[in-house]
Amino acid sequence: MADYSIKDLENFTNIKAHTLRIWEQRYNLLEPKRTDTNIRYYSDRDLKKILNINLLYSNGYKISKIAKLTEDEITDLATNILLAASENPSDHVEHFVKYIMELDELKIRKKLSELNSEMGMLKLYTQVMIPLLRKIGDLWQVDAISVSHEHFFSNILREFFITETSKVSPPKRLKAR
Repeated sequence: MADYSIKDLENFTNIKAHTLRIWEQRYNLLEPKRTDTNIRYYSDRDLKKILNINLLYSNGYKISKIAKLTEDEITDLATNILLAASENPSDHVEHFVKYIMELDELKIRKKLSELNSEMGMLKLYTQVMIPLLRKIGDLWQVDAISVSHEHFFSNILREFFITETSKVSPPKRLKAR
């Protein structure tokens, strides 16, 4: 379990520290712990909560309305927003999410190989892996996925990239003129 400063929260959410302090005072959205020298610090739970609040706020919810919601209601609304954002059943990201949730290593490896053959490493990375890693982060944010799922997948992905890049032959040297 980590401790986060208000600056960390600002960096993760792009919500200014001043605004976070106002939301704490005016709406009691967060209750940070304090050091002996009265400096705020936040838990993983606080980070998830402010990320979910930020998601709702970014999707048109007013902060005064969010403040009236329970933590479970905030999480449920954030989950609905995230799930509604990707309802395309043929989406590769969604297939990977399903396999990760099922901890199905064989299907993950097979899908990685198929997509690598089909689209190449660059497109696989930019069009599928980056959005997938963002999605995993979003799912962690709403407690729909655990850190063990993330580690499970990241180790498979790391091994896949190491194996595939080792197959690439170095570029041929150009002859000097």
